[in-house]
Amino acid sequence: MCNFLGIDLVTTSVAQAKGTVERCFKTLQSRLASELNFYGIKTIDEANNYLAGFLKDYNSKLLSKLDDIGKRFISQEYDEVELNKILSVFNKRIVSGHCISYEKKKYIPLNHKGENMYLHNKTKVVVIKSLVNTLHILIENQIYDLVEVKDYEEFSENFNIYLH
Repeated sequence: MCNFLGIDLVTTSVAQAKGTVERCFKTLQSRLASELNFYGIKTIDEANNYLAGFLKDYNSKLLSKLDDIGKRFISQEYDEVELNKILSVFNKRIVSGHCISYEKKKYIPLNHKGENMYLHNKTKVVVIKSLVNTLHILIENQIYDLVEVKDYEEFSENFNIYLH
């Protein structure tokens, strides 16, 4: 989904990078305790009053760094149909018999020409249920519509032959 939104995720396996938040929190804990002691703060009310100023000062230093990050964002323009697919419920499914099961019903994907797509068994896909309850399927970063496959035919051609 991040790829669909144009977002690049950056992960790290470097232990030093993962510990940055923990180190910062530990520094704040020890620094705050030292400052409370230094200023002779003994009660919770005094600590709360001091903490308001402490946070304001700390955040002003941090936010100046974040202002630079904010300039990296770019605007995305999506139409209503695209937004409807983005703001949806996503569920993983596995293809069985060219179909997927979703909410006790079977569905088959349609290609962009409106024709049935026959997928291989055990293909992993993502079902997208949009805000207006339309169903789509995500296969290899492509979105296709889904149509329900009935378990039975409403009218039997063979039965109708004998009626006339």
